[in-house]
Amino acid sequence: MSSAVVLGYPEVMLLNRDTRHVTRNTKNAFSFIEILVVVAIIGILATIALTSYVHQAKKGRDAQRKSDLQKFRVYLEDYYNDHDCYPLANLMVCNGAGMKPYMQKVACDPLTKLSYEYVPAADACPNSYWFYANLEYKQDPEIKDSGCATGCGVGNAYNFRYGSPNAQ
Repeated sequence: MSSAVVLGYPEVMLLNRDTRHVTRNTKNAFSFIEILVVVAIIGILATIALTSYVHQAKKGRDAQRKSDLQKFRVYLEDYYNDHDCYPLANLMVCNGAGMKPYMQKVACDPLTKLSYEYVPAADACPNSYWFYANLEYKQDPEIKDSGCATGCGVGNAYNFRYGSPNAQ
């Protein structure tokens, strides 16, 4: 019995000596290289998709942080209009109800589930404040705009801040 590959096609010609006729045995499976190429392509596409997802998730959490701080500003201005000063730090605790009726509960950082850093002026009746947070997307232009590109807040641990209109 002899076999030959005809012009590189995946068919094998077999010569049956008993019947003196040629039969063709066609290939019904994928080669190892073909499977390896497909797995590599799927891996590359999965890596691209996962990277894009992680990047967008960071930007989404950052948008939530910015929204929370902007809402705090509105609530704190209402508080200031009613009390002629901003609240003390102990009222701005994550999930706390110390700011009712202005807020039902104080929002938390979407990733750490901890309080945002709230620093009122060091007075018995504060006339300004800063909120500090860490944005995950480090290329966000608002990091530089907020003056925190090299760090700010307690121990320079934050890269974003939002303050009262009169904060210095």
